Amino acid sequence: MKKLLLLVAGVVFTLFSFSQDLIVVNSGDSINCIITRVKKEYIYFTFNHNEEIRSTLLPVSDVSYYKKNFFNTGEITFDKIKTQKNYQQIRIALSGGYSYLTARIGDSVPNDFRDYVKNLKSGFNVGGDLSYYFNETLGIGFKYNLFKSSNAADNIYVENFEGERRYGKMSDNLNISFIGPAFCTRLLNNNRSNALILSTALGYMGYKNDKVIVDRYKMTGNTLGVSFDVGYDMAISDNVYLGIQLTFISGTLAEYKWDNGNSIETIKLGKDELESLNRFDLSVGIRFGL
Repeated sequence: MKKLLLLVAGVVFTLFSFSQDLIVVNSGDSINCIITRVKKEYIYFTFNHNEEIRSTLLPVSDVSYYKKNFFNTGEITFDKIKTQKNYQQIRIALSGGYSYLTARIGDSVPNDFRDYVKNLKSGFNVGGDLSYYFNETLGIGFKYNLFKSSNAADNIYVENFEGERRYGKMSDNLNISFIGPAFCTRLLNNNRSNALILSTALGYMGYKNDKVIVDRYKMTGNTLGVSFDVGYDMAISDNVYLGIQLTFISGTLAEYKWDNGNSIETIKLGKDELESLNRFDLSVGIRFGL
């Protein structure tokens, strides 16, 4: 029995080590390869290119003829096939771009300040993503994103209960951060140079606003947030890509801390006062694949 198993193993090893397949394309060129899968529309195969083992596919419409076990000897060994990964496992993305907060301006905002608040809704974002793919399509990762917006106005006043007015400046310097784990999906195009990237992340959202209303104040808070990304990576070289990405980040602030420099007060918001942090990001950036 042992001799029979050794004989079968030897035959299988010999077939994988030496027997190679042939693909002939419509132009007449032939490819010495190992065909790994044949489907209705595509033929998947592995071949040797400049001493590098590569895996790719061809549309059936581009193939005039193919035959398995055509060559007695070939350029690819079983050991090379077994250890070869035909996809990049690590993706590093650095991005930046335009952002827009989607929350409506509250009715309590005076007409004189509605344009001021409207300008605060637009800002910019910077961020980074690190992803690890278990296979060609699915992976997990980590996401960080920072939104910044600011505005300022002069010659405003505050009035106390006795009717006394103090004049000065008003400004906002708003920062909203997101950090958390992500689940990623990658869909490669036919020649495997570009990819559609989809990801969802759940994480921590931090809110900070350095305010001036004649006097200086600081407003801080945090909440649970969720992020949805749709992006497209376009190859510049084998390991460098140009990417464009649309992101929607959602979160709701239910309370915040108000620091006037002398004391800190925690303010809980009512059901009709909750602060929406929802926004859209449109960004571009550089990606690296390893």
